[in-house]
Amino acid sequence: AFADPNGFLPEQIWDLNAPNGYIAGTATGSVQPLNWTMGEYIELLAAVAGGKAVGVPSIVQSRYANR
Repeated sequence: AFADPNGFLPEQIWDLNAPNGYIAGTATGSVQPLNWTMGEYIELLAAVAGGKAVGVPSIVQSRYANR
């Protein structure tokens, strides 16, 4: 719902306290598209689809998630 018409995500969006003239949930005018935001969103989708975290180094997975 926060994406622009092309499906890109902005760096920041206005929250419920948006200044007059701005709409909550819309881009603040910051960088868009923001590549790391898109990358994180893709990782989130992959994690949800696969049922496990994506991009976590195996040593971290072993130490914290596999206990």
